Amino acid sequence: LDAYNMESSEAGKISDILFATVQNGKTTIGELAANIGKVTPLASELGITFEEVGAMFAVLTKKLGDGKTAEAATQIKAMLAELGKEGSKAATAFENLAGKSFTKFLASGGEMTEAMSLMAQGAKDSGTGLQNMFGSIEAGMGALVIAADNGRTLGNALGKVAAGAGGMDKAFEKMQKTASRQFDQMKSAINESMMKIGEALMPLV
Repeated sequence: LDAYNMESSEAGKISDILFATVQNGKTTIGELAANIGKVTPLASELGITFEEVGAMFAVLTKKLGDGKTAEAATQIKAMLAELGKEGSKAATAFENLAGKSFTKFLASGGEMTEAMSLMAQGAKDSGTGLQNMFGSIEAGMGALVIAADNGRTLGNALGKVAAGAGGMDKAFEKMQKTASRQFDQMKSAINESMMKIGEALMPLV
C-alpha cells in the first residue's frame, strides 16, 4: 500500500492479488509477505502495476518450485533494476529494440508483457540468449523465465492475477470448510460452553 501510495480501503484488492499470485504460482502468503517488499518500491517507481508484480512472482515461483520466493524476488528486482538504469546493458538493449527507454516505454502505456516479448523476440532475431542481454546472472535468469514463450506465459499469469477479485473471500470460505477448521470451531464452541457451565456452578461450589 505504501509503495503504490494506495489508501487502506484498497487493502482488499491487494489481498485478492496476493491470493491469486499464490494460486497461480508456487508460493505462500507468508513467503510473499516476507519478500514482495523487495520489489514493490522499485516496480512502483518504474510504473509497473502491482498486478504485474504478482504475475511475475507467479511465473517465477512456478518455475523455481516450492520455497524459492526469496530467489524469485532477487531475480525480479535485479531484472527491473537493470532495465531501469540508464546505460546498463539491459537498458541499452531495450532502448535499441523499442526506440525509447524502458521507463519511457512504460510511461507511454507499455506493459511488462509487451516489454518482455520485445526483448525475447530481439534475442531470437540476433541469435543470442535473452540472459545475455543482462549484466548479472540473477537478472538474466529472471528475464529468461518471465519472457518465456515470447511473454505469453507472463500474459496468461497476468490475466489470472488481474481476474482474482474476491480471492481472499473465496480462500477464507474454502478454509472454513476444511475438516481441521471445523474441528477447531467445534472445540472452541465446547470450551465456551464449559466455561459458561463453570461460571454458573461456581456460586454453588
